[in-house]
Amino acid sequence: MYFMMKTQNLFFMSIHFLGAAFAEEYLYRQIIFNDIRRNYNAVLALLFSSFLFAFIGHMGEDIVDNLLYRLPLGVKSIILCKILYNVLPVSH
Repeated sequence: MYFMMKTQNLFFMSIHFLGAAFAEEYLYRQIIFNDIRRNYNAVLALLFSSFLFAFIGHMGEDIVDNLLYRLPLGVKSIILCKILYNVLPVSH
């Protein structure tokens, strides 16, 4: 019984964290980045959406952690998305 409860908690925690990660990526990469990119250039969209990811999306965290960890992580994520879109044929 104890093992089953622990496994069930692990399952729901995994679903929770995966759902949050997918929602975060969809918001910052799909909605915000693409909307800014349509009206401005890709570099501005990259920097602004990464800034929003680091400082607005993780507002409760330490500002140094956001500056040193999350801002570069946001930039890296969008660069990897760009590489993925250029390498793999994506139909819209």
